[in-house]
Amino acid sequence: MAHNPLFNIARAEATPPGSLAARAAPAAAPTAVGVITAQQSAITFAGAPAAVTVVWKVLGLAIPAVATSKVFPIALSLAVGMLIYWQSATFTSRRDKVLGFVFAFINSFAIAAATLGIDTAVSLGAAPPKH
Repeated sequence: MAHNPLFNIARAEATPPGSLAARAAPAAAPTAVGVITAQQSAITFAGAPAAVTVVWKVLGLAIPAVATSKVFPIALSLAVGMLIYWQSATFTSRRDKVLGFVFAFINSFAIAAATLGIDTAVSLGAAPPKH
């Protein structure tokens, strides 16, 4: 079966430097890794709300106070947003680091909004609209 580029990420196989395999063969061709099992799938802006929602809902089953909390998913979204920033930050100047942090902070609230549902996040404490 051919590899589907939509669901597979190319990754190079690492060989220890100086090993027999590294000296004998030229650079190895990348192999395909399923997106669902790759670390990059969870540490992306698209995967973050899903990860936060899963953790929130599973912990909510074990700890009922977490299930009804609105603060927990917001705090978890901030933590995940900062993790994404930390994992992807390649900034060289101080200005770029500060701007990257500010945008990561703002995007963390977008993760929280997606996790809580945008209507819930916008109208926290307000009565739901009547249809």
